[in-house]
Amino acid sequence: MQLTLAVTGADDVLQVEVGSGAQVDDVKAVAAAEMEVSPGRLEISYKNEVLPDDALLSDVGVEDEDLMALRVLPAEATGSAVGYSQQEGQLQQQGQRRSRGGLGERIRRSLRASLPRVSEEERQRQRYIESQISAQNISENMARAFEESPESFVRVLMLYIDTEVNNVPVKAFIDSGAQTTVMSRACADRCGIMRLVDSRFAGVAVGVGSAQILGRVHIAPIKIGTQLYNCGFSVIDGAQDIELLLGLDMLRRHQAMIDLRNDCLHIGEPEELVPFLSESETPEYARHT
Repeated sequence: MQLTLAVTGADDVLQVEVGSGAQVDDVKAVAAAEMEVSPGRLEISYKNEVLPDDALLSDVGVEDEDLMALRVLPAEATGSAVGYSQQEGQLQQQGQRRSRGGLGERIRRSLRASLPRVSEEERQRQRYIESQISAQNISENMARAFEESPESFVRVLMLYIDTEVNNVPVKAFIDSGAQTTVMSRACADRCGIMRLVDSRFAGVAVGVGSAQILGRVHIAPIKIGTQLYNCGFSVIDGAQDIELLLGLDMLRRHQAMIDLRNDCLHIGEPEELVPFLSESETPEYARHT
């Protein structure tokens, strides 16, 4: 018969094995040997009732794998402890401390041994079930998005406006997330301002990717709507889909406001509303395919 003894006040448990016809004092003897204390100092309770030493476990209803309470009485609380010498009592206390120190580790080993061993096949089955549950959750989440916000699955048209740089028409991309206004080398060549590039301002532009900055055109005329503005451009080398990107420096300088409700850009003084281009008016690379 396997029994678990919960040691009162020690936050520990002790597992003992006794015969089916054992008495309470048999349990005490096993526990005392394990804890290195006198059996007379042990008190065992079952269902909140202290059990006498001569009681049969079967008579008080104790069954296999039951939980019982074990209390270690102080030495002065037992008659048998009166005859012990002070030295013997100290040895018992030291043995009890050693026993309690190793008790937790013995319990942990016992619990690990009692855990069912999971086969590799069972682990693979559990992982498969988890992956199926995850896939189902993802599908349900996607179906909900289709139902409640189908527009999130449609490619968003970027914001472009018509401009003229040095009297050359250019479709400019509005990007309030860019720190500076940027122009591709091909666009600078087409607008005839490549000769004004100051290579002392060369560097590397870093964003989603990176590109080589050839330098900076410090000032050039740009027409937005019906008004002319002075604008500086950082010229980037390499093939760039976007010819001209109006960044936050230009937008903030002229107090521009992106108006998505009315699909236009507010800019200038007096304020002018410049419409964003429709899909058919945007550059070919920016259109939906």
